[in-house]
Amino acid sequence: MNQSNPGVFISHHSKSTISLVIELSNVLQAYDIDHWYAERDIRPMDNYTEVIPLVIEECKLFLLLLNKESNVSKQVLREVQCALRQTKNPIPVMIARLDDCEESQSIAYIGSTVQYVDLRGLNKVVAAQKLGEAINAWKNGHSTIVQEKNVFQIERAETALDFYGDEGERKRLASQRQFVYDFAAEEYDSFISELHNGSFLDIGCNTGEQAMMFVEGRSEIQHYIGIDRESLALDKAREFFPSGHFYQGNCEADDFDQLLCKIEEELDIDGFDLINLSMVLLHMKEPQFVLDTLAGHLTDGGRIVILDIDDGLNIAYPDPDEWFSKAVEICSETGYSGYRKSGRQVCQLLTDIEMHEIQLHKQGLSTAGMTRDKRSAFYELYFWFILDDLRKMNQQAPENKIVLAELNWFEEHYKEMKARFKKKSFYFNLGFMLYSAT
Repeated sequence: MNQSNPGVFISHHSKSTISLVIELSNVLQAYDIDHWYAERDIRPMDNYTEVIPLVIEECKLFLLLLNKESNVSKQVLREVQCALRQTKNPIPVMIARLDDCEESQSIAYIGSTVQYVDLRGLNKVVAAQKLGEAINAWKNGHSTIVQEKNVFQIERAETALDFYGDEGERKRLASQRQFVYDFAAEEYDSFISELHNGSFLDIGCNTGEQAMMFVEGRSEIQHYIGIDRESLALDKAREFFPSGHFYQGNCEADDFDQLLCKIEEELDIDGFDLINLSMVLLHMKEPQFVLDTLAGHLTDGGRIVILDIDDGLNIAYPDPDEWFSKAVEICSETGYSGYRKSGRQVCQLLTDIEMHEIQLHKQGLSTAGMTRDKRSAFYELYFWFILDDLRKMNQQAPENKIVLAELNWFEEHYKEMKARFKKKSFYFNLGFMLYSAT
């Protein structure tokens, strides 16, 4: 970094935000924006107290990462005061708010003249991307005030992905089936054992192969019904399981309730005894609407079973350079992965539609006790599809420098991450969550 041309000076509290600063640095490099931060650019022979004022004096933008730690940091305060002293050539200031701290007097003093970027609640990958966009907009002469939704309110991604028509997705789903079975077989066996000539409705059934691992050959099930939006997947389902009943439909469409009524009439049943949603809610924009509709078609004593995911429960250890942590955060923002913290919402969603006996039966699929071959397959299940999604996104928008930077990073580290993953001393927990309610 050329100290005489620092571009963006990043003022921050080192211990609490250095990982965000490093992520932001990658984004700014993708935008070809010069920037300076102390951990990288202070040289061993430099006098800290002399260099920083000189860099601030020459910078084109003063960026403050504001959180409760930087708000009371004496060093950050000195940097802010140094920026404020440049009265002949005032330095533009941008404040990125990371939490809800009440601004100190010095920061509040400049608050009326700066651009704010609200990053509260966002993980570091998303926060860096949004902040990079704001700085790039400033660089190109646009005033930017970014108001971001809290991460818990992010809408499910609109995905045009054809799950069956996409070769990568077929590969992932085939790998996922055995892991889901191993994770949930005992619980599904218990649910099905309660039925007598029952009906099993599978939402988002794809080819039916996943649910049939639990259902096929069970005398307790009279009707297996699958609903999916993709005709090619349903054609395969009918080929694989001629005794099943398969219907094309979108569970978020206005006519979904009419489709359920039609199925009940055709099969001469009063409702469904077990309704299964496996890795479906995370892709929905209005999951509560879907669950409310489905609850109205349960038989008396019927059960809804939901297998979902929450990447907030993922654990990778040891992860000293946070490669796995970064990959998980990238996953939450790829175009096809859905809302990766949907698992935590399931209990509230079921409560809101007045379901009873809500239970979380199991959470977390881990590498503990897995063979190297099983670990290799587990790694491919989760991390390969992130890489595949980044490649698709790059093909669709090659001009997106952030996606390209993340793709290059992932491809560079992918093989070494896999080698680490396969070691017995490495632990990874994937946040699968299995709920049921009556």
